[in-house]
Amino acid sequence: MEPKPLFDTTKAEDLCGVEEGEHLRADREKNLGSGMLILAQLSILSLERLKAMQEEIAQTSAQASALLAWNLQYKDAQAQDSAT
Repeated sequence: MEPKPLFDTTKAEDLCGVEEGEHLRADREKNLGSGMLILAQLSILSLERLKAMQEEIAQTSAQASALLAWNLQYKDAQAQDSAT
C-alpha cells in the first residue's frame, strides 16, 4: 500500500472558517448572516489574492480526497486481512 497522504487539518479548517474570529460572532449576533460577512470580506480582496485562495482550496480539497481514498483502501485491506 502507498504511504499515507499528508493533510493539513489546521489549514483546511482555516480555509473553511471553522475557527471564526470574535468579530464574526459579534456580527452574527446582530442578525447579519455569516455568509453576507464572508462575501463582504471577499469583495475587498484583490483578484490575485482571490485566485491564490481558490488554488489553496483546490489543493486542500485534492489532499482531503487523497486521504479519504487512502483510508478507504486501508479499511478494505484490514477487512480482507481479518477475513483470512
